[in-house]
Amino acid sequence: MRYILYGASNMGKRVLKYLRTYIQDCEVVCFIDQDENKRIFEGLPVFSIDEFNFRKSEEILIVTSQYYDSIKENLLNKGLKENENFFYGEFLYYALEDMEAVDDAQERLEKEGFTCSYINKDTLLKKKMSEKLFIMGSGSSINEYTPDIWNYIKENDSWGFNYFLVHPFIPTYYSFEVPNKGDRTVLSNLIFNYMARDDYPLDYIKDVRYVEKNDFRFFENKKESIPIVKDTSLYFKNRVESINQLKLIEILGGLDEEFFVRGRPGSLISIVLNGIKLGYKEIILCGVDLNNSDNFYNNPNFKIDLEKYRIPINNKIKKGFHITQTPTPDCLGTSEILGIIDEILLKPRGIKLYIASSTSLLSRDFEIYNWDLT
Repeated sequence: MRYILYGASNMGKRVLKYLRTYIQDCEVVCFIDQDENKRIFEGLPVFSIDEFNFRKSEEILIVTSQYYDSIKENLLNKGLKENENFFYGEFLYYALEDMEAVDDAQERLEKEGFTCSYINKDTLLKKKMSEKLFIMGSGSSINEYTPDIWNYIKENDSWGFNYFLVHPFIPTYYSFEVPNKGDRTVLSNLIFNYMARDDYPLDYIKDVRYVEKNDFRFFENKKESIPIVKDTSLYFKNRVESINQLKLIEILGGLDEEFFVRGRPGSLISIVLNGIKLGYKEIILCGVDLNNSDNFYNNPNFKIDLEKYRIPINNKIKKGFHITQTPTPDCLGTSEILGIIDEILLKPRGIKLYIASSTSLLSRDFEIYNWDLT
């Protein structure tokens, strides 16, 4: 497949650099621009839209201009289809910023005396032992699991994230995230808790671009290098833009590249995308309740050593949806994002997404997993 960038602009320059740097065998052949005085840009020829003979079966057009709406109308009038023949490439512009920011963060951490190593797909594949991936959230529903269910999960692959590490069950994979702003208590707690265990995996830390000075101070006695990933964001602002991003990443082969795609909000979406990257056939969401703010470690029946671990004390369970389920002007809610990922990425690959508990808010939209414990 050949790619044409519509917009010989700064966005076009940055998107071109991203494609050449991070997408293997990506052939960008030219730019299209309305400025007739531009004939060469970044070493590539520049054509007007009327000059260029677009071949739908062989070429994809990525719009790299802030004037997407007017360009879109023009392309539709020429018989091209959005999210099939042409895509808006603004998020690739920010993807390059993401990648560069991770490199900058690694340099800052190394100046503080920490050693970091980039984790790639092959590293994670070495740990893969089954075709099922259980993603372990911190919702209170996992307190209902019987010993047989925990044994069943243990027989397959699992991925814990954030505060799940205070649970005695040890997953196949574990990761946590760096918050992008505000209070650093959660991050320091997660690192403190991880260092309190000598039997726990740490496969990577995501969003390391947001790391601030002294954030990793509890890693001072860690002998091994700190695993980080080069990851780029998908912005699920609305349905149309979300489909545009997922389909373009799919066409570019981004889910097969060595870098990672992370979704907003939070770690859950990113781990689902990792499950696709690693080739799982079934993905089961455990402890992803979303219908309240309750967590398994706040249950009085769950025994935890508060001298060993630091957890947020939730003295009053808030009624209503989890914060990531509530849409904002900049991001859809978790259930809608998962629905779009299911439609665009999971179902076409034959990957099944299940919900482990009927009490989860997501049980309205996805099939409840049948625990075959016989």
